[in-house]
Amino acid sequence: MNFELDKKTSSKFSKHLMILLVVVFILNLSYSFFYRIEPAVDANAYDDIAWNFAQGIGYLEDASLEGAPELDNAVARVGPGFEFFLAAIYKLFGHHLWLIWIFHAFFRVLTVLFIFLISKQLFSKYGEEIGLAAGFLFGLSPDLILLQAMLMTETLGLFLLTLSIWLALRLIDTPRLINAFFLGSSLAFATWTRPTTLLIWIIMLGVLLWKRYYKETALLFVTTVIIMTPWTIRNFHIYNHFVPTSATGGYDLWIGNNPDAVGGFEKTPEQQRIRDTLHIIELETYGFHKYFEFIKKEPLKFVELQFRKTTMYFSGIRPTGWWSFLKNKPIDQAITLGASGLWTGVLLLFGLSGLWIFFRRKTDLKSRLFLAFALLQPISVIPVIVESRYRYPFFPFLALFSAMFLVWWWKEKEIRTYLKKVLLSVLGILIIMTGIDFLYNKEDIFNRINKFM
Repeated sequence: MNFELDKKTSSKFSKHLMILLVVVFILNLSYSFFYRIEPAVDANAYDDIAWNFAQGIGYLEDASLEGAPELDNAVARVGPGFEFFLAAIYKLFGHHLWLIWIFHAFFRVLTVLFIFLISKQLFSKYGEEIGLAAGFLFGLSPDLILLQAMLMTETLGLFLLTLSIWLALRLIDTPRLINAFFLGSSLAFATWTRPTTLLIWIIMLGVLLWKRYYKETALLFVTTVIIMTPWTIRNFHIYNHFVPTSATGGYDLWIGNNPDAVGGFEKTPEQQRIRDTLHIIELETYGFHKYFEFIKKEPLKFVELQFRKTTMYFSGIRPTGWWSFLKNKPIDQAITLGASGLWTGVLLLFGLSGLWIFFRRKTDLKSRLFLAFALLQPISVIPVIVESRYRYPFFPFLALFSAMFLVWWWKEKEIRTYLKKVLLSVLGILIIMTGIDFLYNKEDIFNRINKFM
């Protein structure tokens, strides 16, 4: 009888999940085809690199530099994972943006699916309810629907991130060599798309060693290294420098950490001049030098800047909607800003509340690992540069924590008073963070409002 009930319950959730996945696919694809956003700035660079690579010209942003890749800027762009993906599509099917929109919508569906599966791994009770709610919160996020319509790295990166997390938890459950191989492969491609994902690889190596899974540890290490080695050798041959992903770290650290920095990607005249003068690899080295020089000369200013960036990261007044394609569409922009602000506010409020409760109540190894992966997201961003879209890798975690909080509020009435206390405490912290962010950046905020009005 209980088995039959479980089968009926599982069947019900399978139907609900399928409906959600179809809705996510249609909604994301419809948005892409409605706005038909042309590549600009970073997206245009990714597109150029991929198309040149697909044509056999080389991994170049400027095709005229064929035969002289050391003079090109391609390695200064985040990559090469997203560019490789684009190049593969262009090589197989031609240079068509609409193909990327279809793949992006499909990646969004797969990411929602893996969020659901992660929920079932983490929660023996209410796992399917939490997974569905988390999939809804993530899949219908206005920020992520908008971004997947562009040629930006985040959509592929979020898919690879959630895939890697699911594989990591699966490896802990079932320590087999095949699982270690798949995780190593996934983390290699994820690192090529978002370099900070390498931190998950390091954590997993440590955990597997601690558990004495020596064969799995070795295979995880070797798989990732083998996949990433050809690209690293190529870069060393061209630049005589160790570049396993791209040469962006030093310059970004300098932009986000200098006496005139405000936390975002605002370059000073000196930084722009240096950027236009130095070779990419020289710029990388120079950026690291200036970063450590700033810490040494102005340690208090450095600490204050990290606090400022922390308030920006957790601020409730950082919606998306300032993209150029919305510039002459005031109604669309207003709807985007409002929906983004509301949805992100919900994720931050309920997600951080859920994170705290998850930390207090879930102490098994898989839960601790998931919590560590979640905390890595702000920890890896705040010390560098904080922009609204740099928070998106935190969204899958916030969606799951939010869903857990809401499902427990609905199902576990005996702890509702405790949940309310946590919620109000987090609300207070977020209000303080938002207020401090406003005080720091009120001039920029008012300028944006004036431009919008």
